[in-house]
Amino acid sequence: MLYLTSPNYRQSLQQIAESGALVEEIISTVRTMHAFDSQTMLGSPFDKKMDKTCLMGGKSAIWSGCVIAVFMFVIQVLRLPSAISVHLSRVADAGK
Repeated sequence: MLYLTSPNYRQSLQQIAESGALVEEIISTVRTMHAFDSQTMLGSPFDKKMDKTCLMGGKSAIWSGCVIAVFMFVIQVLRLPSAISVHLSRVADAGK
């Protein structure tokens, strides 16, 4: 599972780090932003970084969910023969 999710996780962390650096830059220019009413212009690069971060996190979540679903399916399939034998033995005992 780590093999499938680690590239997305690393990219997500990279996007978060870049977003943090961008936020520091934006916060340092708050007076200028407010004076020239340029919040949307300076905030749009941050929004793009956060959108990429959400995309990477979503991909990672999908892979994690799929791997867990496969594991659970395999566990249930491995339990199935024993569950059938228990059920058949109960049915046979009830018939006596």
